[in-house]
Amino acid sequence: MKTPTFLLILLASSSVLLAQESPPKGPTFPLWEPPLPKNQGAFALSLNSICSVALERYDLEYKDKSYPVTECSVMTVGGKTVRFYYVEEKEDSEPKNPIQAAKESVKSIVPGNSEEEDSKKLRVVKLFPHSSQTGTVEYRLSSEKKITDIYQSLRDAWVANAP
Repeated sequence: MKTPTFLLILLASSSVLLAQESPPKGPTFPLWEPPLPKNQGAFALSLNSICSVALERYDLEYKDKSYPVTECSVMTVGGKTVRFYYVEEKEDSEPKNPIQAAKESVKSIVPGNSEEEDSKKLRVVKLFPHSSQTGTVEYRLSSEKKITDIYQSLRDAWVANAP
């Protein structure tokens, strides 16, 4: 008779303990999500997986022209690299012909076209097989300030969640 009573007490106490410990709601690791334009996609990063965060400025040489670049890059434990960058496009020093000038002035006046063109201009282009298709996630943004804001936000979140 003592064995069934002991089992009932043991079961009752274990069910009380189970009821007190509720399972965690959502992920138990801190995530960081950058403020990206919707047409660029979405990205979430576990702050526990970050190895390094860097902000750099350099010049990209292409077809005898130099383009200043501001880039925030993140290396993760799994080997994934995330790049957020802004490429400053310099105006040509050559004078524009009247037709080009007219087209550009119409683009700035007519609503709707500029947003779609800006969206296409900001898309990252990867040329197969010359570009790496794996291991790197890239986002091209529309201003240097957005890159520096992303760097500061990510660095602050990373430091705040450090063990």
